[in-house]
Amino acid sequence: MESLTADLLEKTMVVLSPVFGGRFDAIDVAVRLVDHGYSGRYVAVAPQIADPSMVLREVAAFAPGLSFDIVETGRGPHDTQPFPVQKGPIDKTA
Repeated sequence: MESLTADLLEKTMVVLSPVFGGRFDAIDVAVRLVDHGYSGRYVAVAPQIADPSMVLREVAAFAPGLSFDIVETGRGPHDTQPFPVQKGPIDKTA
């Protein structure tokens, strides 16, 4: 996050980051952007979020006026989580 300087952001149209990073989250990035007077768009990416509207509200509360959105990418080919198992009989007519 230290690379988000006012000089760099002056030339930047879009900032892209994970919603949850190792040492920061979208709120941390949003606050830094607003503190530096950033006027572009900020997009946070995550495979899946349980309640995206909650994240949107929280970012808006900490960084009012920032153009912010979330993109959910879904499950990727390297996702190691097992697929949900269907319980009950399998419909073979479908």
